[in-house]
Amino acid sequence: MGHNGCVNCLQWNNDGSLLASGSDDYNVHIWNVPRGSSVACMPTGHIGNIFSVKFVPFSGDQMILTGAEDREIRLHDLTNFDTVQVWSCCNGRVKRLAVSDQSPYLTWSASEDGCIRQYDTRERHSCSTDGRCRNVLIDLHSTCGSSSSQGYTQCKCLDVNSVKDEQLVVGGFDPYVRLYDRRILSISYPSTNVSPSADHSCIAHFSPGHITRDRTKQSSANYVAATYVCFSPCGQEVLANLSGEQVYLYNTVSLDHCIKYVPGDDGILSLKKPLPSIPVSSCTHTCDPSLLDEGEVPYAARELRNKGNEYYQRKQYTESIIEYSNAILECPHWHILYSNRATALVSRNWPGDVYDALKDTERALSLCPTHIKSLKRRIKCLKLLHWIKDARGFLNVYESIQPQDKEFIKTMGAALSIEEGRNGYNNPTVPEGVSDWEANRQSTANDYRQRYTGHCNNHTDIKEATFLGERGEYVGAGSDDGNVFIWNKKTGNLIRVLHGDESIVNCVQWNPTSCTMATSGIESIIKIWEPRPTDEDSDLVEKDMVHVCQRNQLRRRVDPFEMMLWGLRMIEDPSVDHVPQQQCQQS
Repeated sequence: MGHNGCVNCLQWNNDGSLLASGSDDYNVHIWNVPRGSSVACMPTGHIGNIFSVKFVPFSGDQMILTGAEDREIRLHDLTNFDTVQVWSCCNGRVKRLAVSDQSPYLTWSASEDGCIRQYDTRERHSCSTDGRCRNVLIDLHSTCGSSSSQGYTQCKCLDVNSVKDEQLVVGGFDPYVRLYDRRILSISYPSTNVSPSADHSCIAHFSPGHITRDRTKQSSANYVAATYVCFSPCGQEVLANLSGEQVYLYNTVSLDHCIKYVPGDDGILSLKKPLPSIPVSSCTHTCDPSLLDEGEVPYAARELRNKGNEYYQRKQYTESIIEYSNAILECPHWHILYSNRATALVSRNWPGDVYDALKDTERALSLCPTHIKSLKRRIKCLKLLHWIKDARGFLNVYESIQPQDKEFIKTMGAALSIEEGRNGYNNPTVPEGVSDWEANRQSTANDYRQRYTGHCNNHTDIKEATFLGERGEYVGAGSDDGNVFIWNKKTGNLIRVLHGDESIVNCVQWNPTSCTMATSGIESIIKIWEPRPTDEDSDLVEKDMVHVCQRNQLRRRVDPFEMMLWGLRMIEDPSVDHVPQQQCQQS
């Protein structure tokens, strides 16, 4: 017998022989995956949905930890099915637990009271009657305030770096992923107010650049929050799944700076900090970084560019983006590829696409500063992002170097004037109650290295995104449409969509020792996946991945009741790409 409720969490043991699962039925099952059977069912004693389960390191897989909706963390002994310790310190739901082989007696929790707590399983603990236990490692109230009606201070997820376990990463009810170093933290009581002394405990903030700058446009209806964060196997990257948005990859060693423009002595705008250099090592052919002559471009790159152009002309923007991305792998120093991909991204216009297009125009201009189409596309991106002051500055520059393009200058100038009259110059703001130091760190948050699109993360706050493969070469995530999405980590291209659940897939966990993946969601079942020959037909493998991605973009926009009728085939299944788009001739 298995679970009798949604399966909210999965965890492999270190050798990949056992899988633990926690559910709305308040039980934890331990599964022998090769045999496909439950070898233990532990009644946890929780009276709320279980959101996190972990094997205690070096316990012979006989001790497990659980965190749940009832605000409790419990330590269980599987040898005699006994709960040996209960922590009731949290004043909000416990959403995630973390453990580390390097510190096997320590456990960390993320809870919706805004706290990251640290527990030592060797110590007996009795919770204070006033709920103020001295085990708080991080308290977001100390920097983000405690009076926000939208709950900015909730902690939703955390992970500990398996390579350097002094590092932990935290996701909360805002778009910022925060990186901490435990060596400069100390255990304390929960905070009751903003404390300037707590500011410098966070060593880095990460957030997509377009979200960092546009916090003023977020509301409770479309608020962006992290539902899952995790470190890569090498310990140098962090993956974050953002609700209402996409999955983002951040580099914690070589930090990426968000796009920000500053005027020079001559008044001309330029990037405050350059984008990451284009990697020569990614090129499969010998490419001269100064290469501009198309005749010297590798044949494979030109063919992929041509395919991308063909898809673009047919308004198949996702396919077009894939081909341009593959072409960039062949020849990463050809500016045309970035410029063309930027246009396809703008035309597709999924969340984050316009900002990604702006980054591509900057890459193109770093390779060819006089490329006219890229100069114009940068201005268009800035206008669409409502970064009107920057757009106006670059339009003035464009007019000085291309005065004969009167139509574009006049049309864009008029459009910017309308935006200026309607919105003025929008400046980013932060929620009330945030400390000055935290506000500064948010406004200068580090940007993403890569992003992964196509899934939908709107309806649950425990949806995972994780690294797949022995070295984390792939990225996997659950989705509101019941599918599992798998991307190439390096290119961001979607490579597989698997049918994982009749409703929603929340959990995706990779086996640490074999090429096996476990998934679960709203159904009470767990699915185990392993590779099959590419020519083997399966009903669980989606044939039309692009159509699935387009449906998911629509899911973000429609009323939930309308979405239910859509699922019952009571209304038309529209296509995202049928919306008329202004065409731009590709290079």
